[in-house]
Amino acid sequence: MSVTTTTTTAHPLFQLTDEAYALVEALERLQADAERAARELLDRYPRIAERLQQAREAVAAKRQALDASLDRLAETMQQARARLTEAVGHVDSAALLETRARLSDSYEQLVTAIRAAHLPDLAGARPSSLRPTNYTRNLFHVTNALLGAGLYQWVFGRLGCVVTLGSFLLTYVILDRARRIWPSFNEVIMDSWFKAIARPKERYTMPAAIWYAVGVLGVLLLASQTVAQVAVLVVGLGDPAASVIGKRFGRHKLVGKKSLEGTLAFVAACLVVLVPFLVGLRGLALGPALLLASVASVAGAVAELFGDDRIDDNFTVPVVVALAVGWMA
Repeated sequence: MSVTTTTTTAHPLFQLTDEAYALVEALERLQADAERAARELLDRYPRIAERLQQAREAVAAKRQALDASLDRLAETMQQARARLTEAVGHVDSAALLETRARLSDSYEQLVTAIRAAHLPDLAGARPSSLRPTNYTRNLFHVTNALLGAGLYQWVFGRLGCVVTLGSFLLTYVILDRARRIWPSFNEVIMDSWFKAIARPKERYTMPAAIWYAVGVLGVLLLASQTVAQVAVLVVGLGDPAASVIGKRFGRHKLVGKKSLEGTLAFVAACLVVLVPFLVGLRGLALGPALLLASVASVAGAVAELFGDDRIDDNFTVPVVVALAVGWMA
């Protein structure tokens, strides 16, 4: 599911990011009917070109980083237009995927520059970061959740889990600092090591892994074993379910671009796993297990629904779940 701007605005920069965001998202739908989609995207191109010019005039020479980001997006749009023109009549899936990746990267660089510029006439509005469908990332989330809950159940005690996760957090922080100092190292990390699971925005911002490690580490330190395991399972299972179902079937919007269908998928995925886990491995009776699982699933879904890009939901979801169910277990 996508995150939209927190404040509506008619500023040309946000009209530009809205158009570019829609273009990148539309490229995900090329697999079904590539030629038709390519024609539709080409129809969108003149509007984006116009928005680019308006955005340049709006920021003028106020922010060098913004101007450089607009230049890069303009160049990438020119390349994308050529690729999409070629796609009409002859579909090259690999080329279109590469086009989407380049557009996504240029878009996220612009979003980062906009946020860093702190332009006074933007009235606190924030452009959306992209959340492209990534089944490898979703599988990674689910595997981490099941592995983490299982290790706490059968292998490590609280101290072992804290030391293990703390070691991962320290490693993540060191890598994050190093890639900010050496841009070439950032390219290695994003284009080689974590290419399969990274989101476009993580090239320019703190990665979700750090948010996740900080949130879960806090829960491990302060909550009971059952609560910590439930929090890990909710963030690991609910978010991928919401993303996949929300993007594919989401029709009824609740908050921004987040849908009712995605939120229900979040709750359902968590309930399917939490109830058997609580009854079979944590020894709860069916009634209390249903209640705890329901509260945890709904709390996590609400935290995900109202989250935004300022604080990653890999942090907020486990923390909110732990607070919601801490008194119950």
